Parts: sequence; structure tokens; C-alpha cells
Amino acid sequence: MGELIQMLHEMNIVSVAFRLLLAAVLAGVVGMERESHGRVAGFRTHILVGVGSAMAVLVGLYATEVLGLGTDPLRVGAQVLSGIGFLGAGTILVKSTAKVKGLTTAAGLWCMAAIGLACGIGFYSGALIGTALSLVTVALLSKMEGIRKEKQRLFNFYLEVEGAAAVNPLVEILNQGDYLILELEIHPARTTLPGQVGLQITLRVRNALSEEEIIRYLLSISGVKIVLVLK
Repeated sequence: MGELIQMLHEMNIVSVAFRLLLAAVLAGVVGMERESHGRVAGFRTHILVGVGSAMAVLVGLYATEVLGLGTDPLRVGAQVLSGIGFLGAGTILVKSTAKVKGLTTAAGLWCMAAIGLACGIGFYSGALIGTALSLVTVALLSKMEGIRKEKQRLFNFYLEVEGAAAVNPLVEILNQGDYLILELEIHPARTTLPGQVGLQITLRVRNALSEEEIIRYLLSISGVKIVLVLK
């Protein structure tokens, strides 16, 4: 057993194959979880990031240990962590509702790059623990976050109120209790009624009311004449 561990820490064909395979397996496990949630970067993307990162640090080790070049073996690997940011940026989407999606996937790709580097340099325990923590973060903690978000839903509405004087009272009413305005934009009214002011709001709701019930509540507020749901 001790000889096997020693061999896996040396620069040989068995060690290289094991490190690349381990990087593929660990990154693939996290990639499968991301793909199951319909993320852009899924199983294959995570594997390529993990294997590529491991390969990068192996190139540095090969240059120093086998070729005897006087270079820093971690220099190539260090560039991976900065370069992977461009790939991560491609998974981040900013929706029209000012909601950002893809940050977790982008961070996961960066983390897989670090795990790949750990596999490539032979830091097996760190790679295994890092993968376990990554899975806990993206799988278990995401379920907890989903439960929390169920209690804090977001809705996008277009409202028309009777003049600019009705805007401030409306904001005060909706920024208390179970409601919170996250974003508000004032637009010209869509109707031809005189004195009307158009409002586009992103509203956070902490109660269990349905969309129709929230609309009825908004219409019951003094000064609100029209409420439309924005998709």
C-alpha cells in the first residue's frame, strides 16, 4: 500500500493517468448535479475544466522534474485560475428583471479548476475534500435556499396611478409588512387618461397570496388604477 501511494506521488505514467482520471471523476460528479438543474455548464464542461486544469499543472511538473527546466511548476497552473474567469463569465446571465443567474455555476467552474490543479499536483486529500464541500454547497444548500425563496417570491408589475403625488404613498405602503419594492421605474402612462403615471416595479412578497390576490390588493390601494403582470 505504501509503495502504491509513493508511486502515485511520483511522475510516471500510472500517476499521470490516475491524476487526470481523478480530476475527471470529481469534476464530473459536480457537473452532473449542475446539469440536473438545467445549467449551461454541465457534465462535460466540468470534466473538461477539471482535466484541463490537472493537465496544466502536470505540464509544469513535467518541465521541472523530467526535462529539468528551471521553471516554476505552478506557473502554468496559476494562469488557469485567472483564465477560467472568462469561461465562468459566459455562464452568467443578467435578465431583464435585473436578476443575475449563473453565479453559482461560474463559481463552481472556478472551484473545479482548483480541484483539477490539486489532482494534477498530487494533493489527493484536498481534491476529495474540496469536491465533497462543493457538492454540499451546490446540492444540499441550494435546497435550503429554495425553501427560503419560496417564502420570498418576486413579481414584476406595471401600475398606473393618479399623478406623481400618488407614487410616494404607494411606495410607503408596499415597503412594509409582507411587501418590499426592489426596483421602481417611472414611465409615461400607457393609457391616454390625463394625469396618469406609469410605474414598473419589482415586488418581493413574503406571504402565500396568489398572483391574482396580490393584484386585487394592489388595486385596493388608493390611487392605483391599473395593474398588469410583466413576464
